[in-house]
Amino acid sequence: MSFAYGIDFGTTNSLVAGFSDLSGVFQSQGKAHAFYDLDQQSPYPSVVRYFERGEQPEVGFNAKSRMYLADEPGEGAFFKSIKRRLGKGEEVTLPDGNKLKAWEVASEIFSHLRKELYASNAHYEKDYPIDEAVVTVPVDFDGRGRVEIAEAMRKAGIKPKAFVHEPFAALIGHFYDGEKKLDHLAGKTILVFDWGGGTLDLCLAEVSKDGDRIYELGGDGIADRAGDDFDLRIFRELLAEFSKEKNLGDEFSVISSKKQRLLEECERAKIRLSKADSESIILSNIYKELNFSKILSRAQFVDIIKVELDAAEKCLFRLLDRTGLSPRQVDHVLLAGGTSTIPAVAARLETHFGSKVKLARDPRTVIAEGAAIVSHEEWKLYNHSDISVRLSDQTDFVVLESGTELVPENSQTFTFNCVDSRGGLAHFFLQQRRRQGDDEFINIGQMSLKTHCEEARYRNLDRIIAEFSISQEGILECTAKSSSTGDEQTLAIHQLTTGLMLKG
Repeated sequence: MSFAYGIDFGTTNSLVAGFSDLSGVFQSQGKAHAFYDLDQQSPYPSVVRYFERGEQPEVGFNAKSRMYLADEPGEGAFFKSIKRRLGKGEEVTLPDGNKLKAWEVASEIFSHLRKELYASNAHYEKDYPIDEAVVTVPVDFDGRGRVEIAEAMRKAGIKPKAFVHEPFAALIGHFYDGEKKLDHLAGKTILVFDWGGGTLDLCLAEVSKDGDRIYELGGDGIADRAGDDFDLRIFRELLAEFSKEKNLGDEFSVISSKKQRLLEECERAKIRLSKADSESIILSNIYKELNFSKILSRAQFVDIIKVELDAAEKCLFRLLDRTGLSPRQVDHVLLAGGTSTIPAVAARLETHFGSKVKLARDPRTVIAEGAAIVSHEEWKLYNHSDISVRLSDQTDFVVLESGTELVPENSQTFTFNCVDSRGGLAHFFLQQRRRQGDDEFINIGQMSLKTHCEEARYRNLDRIIAEFSISQEGILECTAKSSSTGDEQTLAIHQLTTGLMLKG
């Protein structure tokens, strides 16, 4: 297609990128182009502010800049990190007492991205509208979350074209070549270490030897150890020092209107420490006319986040152990996300991978750019690990093969016999192949259906009709029904091991 869009919907910041192979559409022909905030030249904060008077909500930098007034009367309600609340059926309460579903708040962020894209160039809305987009999600984001993101996008007027894991998108955004595509990575194994403001996502990926496919070998992550949490650690550490120096005791508390500003100063210091050895944090009148003034050194900052670095390292080795790989078997290590720019992060990884560790070209934009490339290339998402039903003879009957494109058209129905109904239940076990090429399967869910056992004529005659349907959000849903009793059970598999078809 001539143009396409990708969206990095982030916990902390969000961004749209476009891709076109035509001259004059976006700024760079044949390359992904990220659409920053026009004034800040930075991704848009995922912050939404609702007013008490029914006005249109504020989103992005305008909302974030007023968050320090969140506790003040008449300033409305502020919502940040709404992504963490998706997939849980949560609601939020507005200043007027009305309630919104979390995905409805998220839709304001998608609407803002769409509006800002059109504001950046007058002819985008008419000639190159963002009617659909590939959107990225964290590795551990399940199907329920994807469904709610899809709802949010549709409400904002954007059709969800496909979902791609954020580390996958980062890999594509960094390594993609307009002519070679990903052929230069054929047969290579890549670790993507994506550490942003909200989540840590790790993904081990491999490109097939013929260059036709890229697929996950495994993923891992941590939802609450990221840049936003680093800011809070700095905030608490420095305030504890300040309180001790001033002998303020247990009654000390920062003036509410100053909390957000001090937190933002901690964030700025964290960012600057990627290049500087120390940074000053100064804020006036934070408590009874006392001024806050502290110097944060890079060494102190690293010490503050040591527990986070340790957790990330454990996450890494858990992933390597699960996939059966050692660091020497990994060909490239790519750092993405704002938190990955912290020198201590690269230093930790270099102790295990050496010179293989590289920072993405622009860690803040590479995920959105990768999503735009996937959309433009029309690369299709497919299931990479066989899904099977465990039979009574302990063999596995594959119901969703590796290589199957994850589209509703590939849904199937199978019939199984219940060979032993004496317990009054027919047990239905779903398995997933642990690694492609071996015969080890792991249990991913089970159902138990009521069946007849009292009457001999029902024994060994019960049929279990099982329908395996694939949703647009990449969820595999199994509905099984007993022919003898009519009992029906449903099981949804939200986490499939996926890959992308790079060639027809």
